Amino acid sequence: MNKSVLAIALSTCLLSACSSTPSMSSITGDERFSESFVRAHLIKDKTTLAEVASLYGEPESRNNYSDGSSSLTYRKRTTRDQLKSLYNLVDAIPGADSAKSALAQASNKTYDLDKASSSLKELSGNKDHDSNYLSVTFDKNGIVRSWSQ
Repeated sequence: MNKSVLAIALSTCLLSACSSTPSMSSITGDERFSESFVRAHLIKDKTTLAEVASLYGEPESRNNYSDGSSSLTYRKRTTRDQLKSLYNLVDAIPGADSAKSALAQASNKTYDLDKASSSLKELSGNKDHDSNYLSVTFDKNGIVRSWSQ
């Protein structure tokens, strides 16, 4: 009886995860991390910390420096990251080996999709740099001093 309840709970989790899986455009990359988006929206000596926070949300890390400046680092959360999180959750459930295997295969396929997307960008002549990380440095007044990807 416990195994059938566990199977139903696992199925529910997997179905809800699939229903919230991002569209193909977000699987292939988040525009906010493209070089052209960053260049257009993070303007040195103009863009404020509050504006950056409204564009990117909560940073992965924050650093404060002795001169009063600071930096925020953001990381793009990919579909593969989400699948790994789900895999770790399922890994804690005894007897869920087939679900773990399916999630591992799905994670590998997203890696293949990312590589294919990158190749298509190159073939189409798209030279825009797309990064998974963004670090923004602010002066002591909270104005963008520089950024890097």
